[in-house]
Amino acid sequence: MSRRSKCRRHSSGKALQELDLRGRYGLLVVGMRRHAKDGAVQVFAPDPQLPLDRDTVLIIEGPKDELARLQALGSTEVVG
Repeated sequence: MSRRSKCRRHSSGKALQELDLRGRYGLLVVGMRRHAKDGAVQVFAPDPQLPLDRDTVLIIEGPKDELARLQALGSTEVVG
């Protein structure tokens, strides 16, 4: 199952590598989406060292129950 999740404030500034979504939840980040300074939407392959901001949307694949668990912890806001 694939979901899109928006980072919450306490995830902002952290890199994917720090969040360790694969190790903790068995989730795989297959893409990232964010707005550029000029307003254009950028979709790109995840960079494990790129710091996330509040508007970064992660495209995540993994087991439905683990996606729900991640959302319940308040780490992300599911947006689709």
